[in-house]
Order: sequence, then C-alpha cells, then structure tokens
Amino acid sequence: TIKVYSEHGKGATFKVLLPSSQKAPEVAGKDEAKETWRGCGTVLVVDDEELICRISSQMLSRLGFKVMSATSGQAAIELFKTNKDAIVAVLLDESMPQMSGAEVYTHIRKIKPVARVIFCSGYPESDMMSRLAGMGLAGFLQKPFTVRSIGDKLRAVLEPAG
Repeated sequence: TIKVYSEHGKGATFKVLLPSSQKAPEVAGKDEAKETWRGCGTVLVVDDEELICRISSQMLSRLGFKVMSATSGQAAIELFKTNKDAIVAVLLDESMPQMSGAEVYTHIRKIKPVARVIFCSGYPESDMMSRLAGMGLAGFLQKPFTVRSIGDKLRAVLEPAG
C-alpha cells in the first residue's frame, strides 16, 4: 500500500507499506566474498571503452591477477607481443573500432597459438558463439559481468577439469 499525505505549501509525505516476510534477510555479497576463487598471473583486458577496462582491472585485481589493459586492437597486439609469456589470459571485446576482436584474436594466436582468449560482448552468447565457432576460443563472457562470473570463467579456462 502507498499512502500519500499532502498539504499545500508544506510538501508531501509518502508511506510505503510492504508485506512482512518470515524469511531472514539476505546479506548481499556475503557468500560471494567467502567463496571467491583467486588466480594468479597477468590478464590482458582489451576494450575500446576505458571505463570497462578500468572496472575489469579492479575486478581482476580483487581476484589476485596483475592486469594490463589496451583500448585499441593495435595496442593490445603490441602489449601481447611484448608480454606473451606473462599473460595467462586475454579478455577481448568483440566489437571495437578500427580492428575487430576477431582480427585481434587472429594476431594474438599467430604470436602464441595456445593463448587463452575469452571474448566479451553485450550480445547474447548464442549469437556470438555461432559467429565465432571453430576459432578455438577459450570461452565467452557476457557483459555486464560480475567479479563472480569473471572469476568462474577464468577458473574454468585456467584450471580445466582433467
């Protein structure tokens, strides 16, 4: 129920009455913080949006990774070429100006054929994977992602069951 009390010249008061619950309140993030997987090594984040690079870097740092970032395909290729032995995974945006994620991926795989590249996109995974089928991707990460989802994906890529 919503109750509104209003007096001309004095303002309004709104009361929102919600039904009570017998369930104990859930604490957001409590379990996530306790069970978050931690990795190691360097991850290269490639996205043309600087804000996404910065947020992704913060998430990856929380997971224990060192992070390098690039906001263009060419910069990513140069960083990868110089640091290929330290980089354990690449998070690569598929849609970028000048050079697409697929083009960057091709260059990275020429430099290091076993590079673990995870494509990131706001497009649905089914659309992206059908377009990128057969390329040998390590995985796909749907944007927007959380610390938990990025950690789960990297864990699956870096510690495959076997």
